[in-house]
Amino acid sequence: MSQASKSPLGGPRTTARAFFVSDRLNTSGLERGDVLATTPLAFRVNENGVAILEQQRNVALERSTHDAQQITALRESMSRARLAAMSAEVLGALGEFDRAVQEHADADSRFSASRFVQSRTALDRALAKYLEDTRAAPETLTRLVGEHKASANYSEPQLQLTPLMLAAEGGYTEIVADLLKSGADIQVRTRTGATPARRLPCVAASGCGSHGEGIVRGGWPDKGIRAPIPGNMSPLMYAAREGKIDAARLLLDAGANVNEVDKNDISPLFMAISNNHPDMARFLIDKGANINAKDWYGRTPLFAAVEMRNADMDYRTFELLQSPEDRKAMLDFIKMLLEKGVDPNIQVTEVPPLRSWMYLLGGSLAWVDFTGQTPFLLASLSGDVSTMRLLLEYKADPKIATYGGTTPLMAASGVNWVFSQTYSEGEPALLEAVKLCVELGMDVNAKNSMGLTSLMGAANRGSDSIIEYLVSKGAKLDAKDNEGRTPYNWAEGVFLATLAPVPKPTSMTLIQKLSAK
Repeated sequence: MSQASKSPLGGPRTTARAFFVSDRLNTSGLERGDVLATTPLAFRVNENGVAILEQQRNVALERSTHDAQQITALRESMSRARLAAMSAEVLGALGEFDRAVQEHADADSRFSASRFVQSRTALDRALAKYLEDTRAAPETLTRLVGEHKASANYSEPQLQLTPLMLAAEGGYTEIVADLLKSGADIQVRTRTGATPARRLPCVAASGCGSHGEGIVRGGWPDKGIRAPIPGNMSPLMYAAREGKIDAARLLLDAGANVNEVDKNDISPLFMAISNNHPDMARFLIDKGANINAKDWYGRTPLFAAVEMRNADMDYRTFELLQSPEDRKAMLDFIKMLLEKGVDPNIQVTEVPPLRSWMYLLGGSLAWVDFTGQTPFLLASLSGDVSTMRLLLEYKADPKIATYGGTTPLMAASGVNWVFSQTYSEGEPALLEAVKLCVELGMDVNAKNSMGLTSLMGAANRGSDSIIEYLVSKGAKLDAKDNEGRTPYNWAEGVFLATLAPVPKPTSMTLIQKLSAK
């Protein structure tokens, strides 16, 4: 995999990573409507106008033609906007931006895109001027806080966001401190949404999506999946999600519960990890966060760390969420968790929620049910041998398979591999992971509930070196899955959910050659 390029700000220029941090998509149930609360001082400025802006922003966000960096900048602008006591100039810029967003969402033309950028720039300038004026006269901010002490626990009506939540999210420690002194409630939560109904997997001729023979789109189990319950966020959760350590420290000192959870049993620690804030996670652990806590999906902080280190690619850019430096930092964090005694063998019990913006159709194109996976199996899918060996050092059981019988060897070989989605360290690393699994005693001819073998996974991915190695270890070239397909058929290409068959000519030739021996 190629290394992500650098941005002018010094971080990796991965649009995905910028989206991930700014959009806070940690599957914690955040509603995007949080811009409705436009100020941590609870000024009730033009709520209807901001609501319209939010609706149009959601429309714009769904348009794949939008430049991702523009949208990232938009979100950064709105984050600052809602943390400012709005001046008339800022409100005017917001109105113009609202109109430009709607026009671009409707027309999607070069002209509307230009207006979109110009209006966003004007909004940025208005906000910058306001914030600069505030910094130049800090007594202004102090006066405003003082004038609105009675509003410390005001919550906007739609999402029930409070000034403390927004100040914690932005890392505005002085405002957090003043609000706490004014009696702001640290236990308050945002509105909790309804529990989503389970979505059952598609079946033949159901009309709910494409599927291949014996393949279920999304790799869903028979019981289906359930999206997170939205909302129920606390001030500490906002701080943890954004990596604002100083704000979190103030909240914890004021009595916030470091192990509080939302309606999905997701903790501040989990939010910090899944938003790529290992420093915040370390801080929370030092404050007593439970490192073995499981959320409703059965995920632990260790699982979240392994998943973050090997996060899927963004389908639009094929870039990575994690830079090499990020992956190194997460590996160090994984080691710290293991040293502190985290259980490495806890299995995920539900299909985890995903960062839907990363996927072409808003959902993963995985084609095998991976419920029951462990951190070791998750690492094996990406050929993350460093993590696999580290987990083994701390008593991870490498032979725990998914509930459907998929082993780490199958995962490393290519079972459930998705082109342009699944992250890996490259075929040499995947081969090393396969060899490690074989050395640990895993059966090269084992089948999962779909009848898939490791060799079929390697043939599907076109991993010739792995095909050759598995056959040298006794993998059967004539094995058949539940649909009667052999490894050669998988090399020819199989229709996987929405992915058209992709032939692997070199793998086909290799399998024919090996079969002739």
